Amino acid sequence: MKDMKKLIVVLTLLALLLLCAGCQKHTHTFGEWTVVTAATCTTDGEQKRSCECGETETDVLAAGHVPGDPATCTAAQICTVCNAELAASFGHDFVDYECTRCDETQYSKGLVFELNQDGESYAVKGMGDCTDTQIIVPRTHEGKPVTAIAGGAFWCQNTLQSVVILDSVTSVGNMAFADCEALTSVSLPSGLESISDSVFSGCTKLLTVNIPDSVTTIGSEAFNGCSRLRSITLPDGVTGIGAKAFAGCSGIGSIAIPEGVICISDGVFNNCSSLATVTLGSAVTDIGEFAFSGCHRLVSIMLPESVSRIGPYAFYGCSSLTSLMIPKGVASIGYSAVSSCNAFATVYYGGTAEQWTAVQIGMDNNRLNYAARYYYSETRPSEAGNYWHWVDSVPTKW
Repeated sequence: MKDMKKLIVVLTLLALLLLCAGCQKHTHTFGEWTVVTAATCTTDGEQKRSCECGETETDVLAAGHVPGDPATCTAAQICTVCNAELAASFGHDFVDYECTRCDETQYSKGLVFELNQDGESYAVKGMGDCTDTQIIVPRTHEGKPVTAIAGGAFWCQNTLQSVVILDSVTSVGNMAFADCEALTSVSLPSGLESISDSVFSGCTKLLTVNIPDSVTTIGSEAFNGCSRLRSITLPDGVTGIGAKAFAGCSGIGSIAIPEGVICISDGVFNNCSSLATVTLGSAVTDIGEFAFSGCHRLVSIMLPESVSRIGPYAFYGCSSLTSLMIPKGVASIGYSAVSSCNAFATVYYGGTAEQWTAVQIGMDNNRLNYAARYYYSETRPSEAGNYWHWVDSVPTKW
């Protein structure tokens, strides 16, 4: 009987073990994801998958844009789906008129070029189809450097307001910008060696122009009639200034002539009516005809010891001129040199009374002949008379 009970207990335990073995946890086997709601650029979507047992699983489809091409200097980055702007264009970064990020330049487009004789460079010949009022001459054209502005290239371009000529250019031809009546500013290249004849003649609104240190000559009538030009600085290397180079520049108040200039050419400052201060270099030997005529604000001028000739009409019509320092080396004074100088009263002569008598004085110089004349004496003279000496670089009577 006891053995029977033990058998029943064992069988019961085995049945329980078999029953538990049949109740192990089910492992799901899910199928492929199925999109329930597609995501958009700004709204999340949903996807779903199922097990054969009927269990389902969901997942979020994240919202997001689809970027197009990266942003550039001029174009934003755009979503290819909704066209939303993802990144703004970052604009050009111009250095010396060329963008550091792309191949864009600020050079004027449409200008006409001609191949130079060397076959290796170009010159700007004219405006062509360019409508810019502010011209920037390009450094290159069709892969070759631009080295010149042809004569008359921009003559009478009355809408032109400013010009920038870059350092590749070494030559600007005669009358290149003549009679450009609206032109107010010019930037010249650092390698330019000369300012050509009449290059800015008749540019009546020209206010500023830089003359680079490389320039050695200023051509005839280069700035003739530039009546609004207020100042001009001549580089130390300038050795020649042509006739009437600054004639009619009625706004210039002062000028310093470099040491290398030998001749003050005919009419060079004729009718510079505001010119009040003139400093001449120590190498000047000749004051040309009409050189300073019509300079109404010029009160006095000291001629360097090197001067040997004062040309006809040199100071004609300088209505405020009261005195003139004439060095002893002057051999001749042309006719009408100080005519119509109604305030002229004093001559400071660098030599003696005897030396003065040897100076050849042209006709119609009554004001010069009748002016009070003082002769140079480094020390106070013992005898009475008209003498002068230097005090702080100013002629002063003893």
